[in-house]
Amino acid sequence: MFKLLLNVALIGALSGCADMIVTSVDDAPFLTTQQKIKAVVKNDGLRDAPASTTRLEVKTPTTTFAQQTTRATPPLARGQEIELDLLWTFHLGSMVASGQCIEVRVCADSADTVFEGWLFESNNCRTRSFCRP
Repeated sequence: MFKLLLNVALIGALSGCADMIVTSVDDAPFLTTQQKIKAVVKNDGLRDAPASTTRLEVKTPTTTFAQQTTRATPPLARGQEIELDLLWTFHLGSMVASGQCIEVRVCADSADTVFEGWLFESNNCRTRSFCRP
């Protein structure tokens, strides 16, 4: 009986949560010699999510992750996603030597304004490497 009550309580707690995730991180041309980062943020949960913030961080071979910019994310209904332009322009050639990479990490709900429950808070970020040929 106790196990059944515990399962019902757990299911009830999880069913009321939004789940903000980043489904893709890509670069896109911005100017002739620069790129910008585009990311898709999705509410993969069972409830609507209020407005939140998405953060972009960058790491080079000689640095740790550092915040470059943030972007307001509008409220997202359950299952809804939005593509965001993260307006941090860069030229890979000025950041790393040939054959080296930068890591770009995008985190949805970076200010923790969306209640996601205790199980879904660890899946808000996606990291991608961009390498200089």
